[in-house]
Amino acid sequence: INPSYPNPFKDHTKVELETNNILPVNVKIYDRNGKVCESKLMSSGSNTIGSELPAGIYNVIINQGNEIKSFKIIKE
Repeated sequence: INPSYPNPFKDHTKVELETNNILPVNVKIYDRNGKVCESKLMSSGSNTIGSELPAGIYNVIINQGNEIKSFKIIKE
């Protein structure tokens, strides 16, 4: 799982997922207040996130089975 690029972004950002695990990949984007702003299941490869978000700073949490990754994204 690679963090998003570009970051910061204006329209949307991409997340690269490379996995051999058959479990679904759950991606959730949280605003600064901890509210879930976007939630989706993704597959391996390049995935787009953040297109519907207003400008701000967000936490992204990617979960697959017992593996969890988190990073921040900034929408301008």
